[in-house]
Amino acid sequence: MNKAHGTKFYEPHRYTTSNSSKMSESVEPITSSVQFSKLYLTKDEVALCKRATIHDELLYTVKKKEIFQFIKELIKKLKSPLKILQSFGYYFQRFFLFNDFKKNINSCHEIAICALYIAMKNNDYIKRLKDVIAMGNQIRNLPCTSEALDEQKKKIFSFEKKFLEVIAFDFRAFSVEDFLIKYSKTLGVHPDVTYLAWIISNDSYFTELVLTSAPYNISQGCLLLGFDLYEELNPGKLDQEISTWKEGLLKSRKISPNPFFVLSAKNDLLTYFIEQWDGSFLSSMVEAENLNDHILNIKLKLAHEPEMKGRKRAIALEESSDDLFYKPRDYEVGKVGTIRFLYHKREFLEEMRKTV
Repeated sequence: MNKAHGTKFYEPHRYTTSNSSKMSESVEPITSSVQFSKLYLTKDEVALCKRATIHDELLYTVKKKEIFQFIKELIKKLKSPLKILQSFGYYFQRFFLFNDFKKNINSCHEIAICALYIAMKNNDYIKRLKDVIAMGNQIRNLPCTSEALDEQKKKIFSFEKKFLEVIAFDFRAFSVEDFLIKYSKTLGVHPDVTYLAWIISNDSYFTELVLTSAPYNISQGCLLLGFDLYEELNPGKLDQEISTWKEGLLKSRKISPNPFFVLSAKNDLLTYFIEQWDGSFLSSMVEAENLNDHILNIKLKLAHEPEMKGRKRAIALEESSDDLFYKPRDYEVGKVGTIRFLYHKREFLEEMRKTV
């Protein structure tokens, strides 16, 4: 067995097969590929993928902000639950880790609608694709004729096939909102503080946290930031309770958090609010003077946390340089050979050992 099977997430290999009706002919080699699902990437892995697909980070950021505002409006008009945005943010941003942004820049709205459509299905919130497209066209002031809708529908279905490969047909989904509610009940958090953390969680769906962090870490980061922000906005109110909740969140055996990942999530959220304040849910749903100044104060304090120093998640880039998982997606592979999508390496390695 090739040693790479134990280290690579996506690798082509060759095996042989024979046609039973033509046993006299020589055995014909067929190219096959094995791709393992990898739900969450490290920040270094995200950066590695983006270097190959996003060559103008500023243009991508501007376009992404435009698309997110469009999807917010579309979600509102469709009366969809906000937690669908978590899956949407994950699918949309992951698509551009493995597909060239410049080549698809004129199709960003169709890609976004496709990501939203998959997210809605995965959250059991079913809408007809034509209705979603029509509502999106109204927002964009585009024609809603049958011909126009049919053309867009075909385009979106073609993107859906690409999405399925990008996510390796892995539809496992864990809700940040569900974890947030669970932890709030466990700690006995005041409803006003929980509501503030919930608003923050809606903004987290538009950050790269959904690509790099598990939902329970994101929800813990949202709660921790909610505690700090509530203290900033309401000095002297619930101070003792918040201190107890913080200690419970970071040290409770029932929650079992990893302080580094929780604080990293909190740090990424603060960075998002500083850079994207105007378009955030927090800026539009919380009325308070100088709220962004309070966020900056929390960010400065966080830099001195001991858990944030001296630790970094990383991958060995030299090992992944020839792993096709980190390359722009080649959709021709499945046309001339086969791709096998798997959840776990362990079962595959055991299967390979049995065949050796």
